Amino acid sequence: MKKESYVLIFILIVISLFFISYFKIQGLAIDEFGEEYEVVENKKPYLGKLCFELWVCKNIGPCVNNAQKKSCYDLNHCGSEKLKPVDKVYCEKNTDYSSYFILGGILIAIFIFILIVVFNKHKVY
Repeated sequence: MKKESYVLIFILIVISLFFISYFKIQGLAIDEFGEEYEVVENKKPYLGKLCFELWVCKNIGPCVNNAQKKSCYDLNHCGSEKLKPVDKVYCEKNTDYSSYFILGGILIAIFIFILIVVFNKHKVY
């Protein structure tokens, strides 16, 4: 391979790493106690070094007034809070009552079936 090819490959790798360092990756992690955490990983270059912020957030509060508080900390202690995830998230209480309507319909159908059986037993021919 020619020297120019190596230089071009090196430049492409450096540019790729630079863009990857700005990506934000989100996911879930489960600790040893089975509790679920939201993990937000921010990679941001600093002067002369690259610090990989690894934010771990735990939902600690119930949904009150459509907001849920959470506690976040950087596992790598980069010292920057500029990219720290917000400590309040929007939430909604589950107001889906369709399962109750289905259950109610089933109970009414059972009640009607029992009434039909009882009245058919007492029917005089």
